[in-house]
Amino acid sequence: MDIAVVDGRMVGVRGGRAVDRVNRGRLGPKDLFGWQANASPDRLTRPLVREGGRLVETDWDTAMDRVVSRSRALLDERGPGPLGFCTSGQLFLEEHYTLAVLARAGIGTNHLDGNTRLCTSTAAEALKESFGCDGQPGSYDDIDHADVIALFGHNIAETQPVQWMRVLDRLEGTDPPRLLCVDPRPTPVARRAAVHLAPRIGTNVALLNALLHGIIRIDRVDHAYARAHTVGFDELAARVADCTPERAAGVCDVPAARITEAAELLGNADRLLSTVLQGVYQSHQATAAAVQVNDLHLIRGMPGRPGAGVLQMNGQPTAQNTRECGADGDLSGFRNWQNDAHVEDLARVWNVEPSTIPHYAPPTHALQMFRYVEQGSIRMPWISGTNPAVSLPELSRIRAILAQERLFVVVQDVFLDYARRMDFRDKDGGPLVTWHGPESAFEAWKRCSAGRPCDYTGLTYAMLRGGSGVQWPVNERAPGDTERLYARGVGWAHPDVCENYGKDLVTGAAEYRSLNPDGKAVIKAAAYLPPHEGPSEEYPFQLTTGRTVYQFHTRTKTGRAPQLNAAAPDVRGEASAEGAARTGLREGDLVEVRTPRGALRGRLRVTGLRPGVLFVPFHYGYRDTPAGDGPGPAAPGRTANEATITDWDPASKQPMFKTAAASLTLSAIAPNTRCTTSPPTSPTGPGSTSGGSPTRPPTTAWTSTARPKAPPPVRSRRPVRSRRPGGRLRRVRTTASDPGCCSCATCAGRTWPRRTTRCTGRCRPRPHRP
Repeated sequence: MDIAVVDGRMVGVRGGRAVDRVNRGRLGPKDLFGWQANASPDRLTRPLVREGGRLVETDWDTAMDRVVSRSRALLDERGPGPLGFCTSGQLFLEEHYTLAVLARAGIGTNHLDGNTRLCTSTAAEALKESFGCDGQPGSYDDIDHADVIALFGHNIAETQPVQWMRVLDRLEGTDPPRLLCVDPRPTPVARRAAVHLAPRIGTNVALLNALLHGIIRIDRVDHAYARAHTVGFDELAARVADCTPERAAGVCDVPAARITEAAELLGNADRLLSTVLQGVYQSHQATAAAVQVNDLHLIRGMPGRPGAGVLQMNGQPTAQNTRECGADGDLSGFRNWQNDAHVEDLARVWNVEPSTIPHYAPPTHALQMFRYVEQGSIRMPWISGTNPAVSLPELSRIRAILAQERLFVVVQDVFLDYARRMDFRDKDGGPLVTWHGPESAFEAWKRCSAGRPCDYTGLTYAMLRGGSGVQWPVNERAPGDTERLYARGVGWAHPDVCENYGKDLVTGAAEYRSLNPDGKAVIKAAAYLPPHEGPSEEYPFQLTTGRTVYQFHTRTKTGRAPQLNAAAPDVRGEASAEGAARTGLREGDLVEVRTPRGALRGRLRVTGLRPGVLFVPFHYGYRDTPAGDGPGPAAPGRTANEATITDWDPASKQPMFKTAAASLTLSAIAPNTRCTTSPPTSPTGPGSTSGGSPTRPPTTAWTSTARPKAPPPVRSRRPVRSRRPGGRLRRVRTTASDPGCCSCATCAGRTWPRRTTRCTGRCRPRPHRP
């Protein structure tokens, strides 16, 4: 990306180098417009401190003096335990590394994690489980070579639109790949897929077991590769032996024939590229499902081959950097906290005693940190580049936690200044943090990464400013970069060098040395278990959450970019046509989505979503509402995480944002849809008796004293099809002035099947008369 600067301010951006191996000079909508938030008039230019319950402006010295004095007081009174750091995948590598050093070696706290726990910790865990170490086995260049691309819970068109453009290039080319899409929503990927599977929410493991069963049944297994480079194949084969497509069909509610077709597509691919994202990571049995995607590639002997990579995708710009630097629950440089030799090596790099670096227990994950805040053991949570008051599950609980009077909450990322003021020292009495700016911090990180999987020692700022992206390791053995890992076998899985000893995918308990003494890739089997919370009579739907192409995280930037905010200004709820019909709802109705934890309201969008599922984008908080920081009388719930469950995967500790039982009720009838002949319908589904929600008026009753005036002609968004006299279909458009449309406000601008000559309450217009 090229950035235009005038008088020290950003004034525009454009796609940069067409030769760039990642984006080829292309930008997505957030890239094109999100930069405008940098000049937003409400952007802070001075620090704020709380006085008398209100945030007021102050100077930097006053603000930092408060932070430092509180830090020292807690360290003196209680030790390092009361200080916890929650960072973000939106800082830079240099910041992540500085934070890791001051938190681990300066303060000595075990409480350091980030919002990457919410989006891609399962990616890291799945790679560690299969390959012994984090690090993407594949490359984006695999898109150009694959003959089959399988996307598991990955709506690439909205989450990585630039890479979707690259897929579209292939699809429009002379040798297009075939796509497999696993997603309950009718995404752009699903519409272009050769096979689209829309399983019941929470059943990914059952589906993947059936796909593995199908590949093994037709013997599309590279047995020589499995013997030479993996352990665990026999256990996997035994586990999935009875996971037939018919059995999976009963669990996943997907036709057995489609599962068989998908297995044959995967099994017959010569170059299979698989991508995985939040549809797996934030669902039930997340790590088990992500590991099974790795298993697909291992049993087929794919790792290291062009076009045959597996991409356990990241959801933020520098999510991978948090993991490399040790700012998200691991030790810096992919070192193993359970391996004393690794801890001693890191202590040598930082020139501190090994006992200074906490390694008595697993690093505290983000949701556990907030549990400790709730219980009172963490008194000073330090939050950088993230907004837990919108992004964490069960927000009513999070608001109550953050409102505690005993807390001293810090929201900033000035780590170098903090380290200087705290005067952290190494074991020889010298400064612990010896760098003073980005490039010197980068050089310090390079020393820490030496000899580790993510070795940066041969990488420089000059190389990063060059013609294209660079993939690690970059060192004497690979002076340019390393396009694909594991081209010569798995190299970081031996118990002496691996980043993690692995976990049981069901319980999270550790296991490794006895299973993998020779350091091969690990094929892991997992049995399907039902989700913890399923639909009921009171909550008959399953709620899933996700992203839109126009917004990012909690809209801190994108909500301040006029073009992006205009494109997606408010929360919505999506339901299938079947789900809307059984609850008596229509497109545009204001609806309430409720779970046992809370509720939100938004306009209804009726889509081709899987029946029984509701979808809500999670971006929308309360910054631009009258209440400002939460629901209130003038601002009903609008954030998806009012309704999500506090539950996490046992291995990756990632929250399950996509597994909750929910109800859907009418809050207000949509504008211009006030005419009905349908009787009032139960708001939550068959058998529901919940009251208090508006219902549609009885047969053909107008809710105002005068018939509403039809709006001016507006072209419908979707053409309808009608038959010519000879029986052939033709495409026509309806407008409010069309003589074939009844002119009530319901019908105006709508398109429906032209089968009746009168308004039936479902707004079917009269037959078109040219």
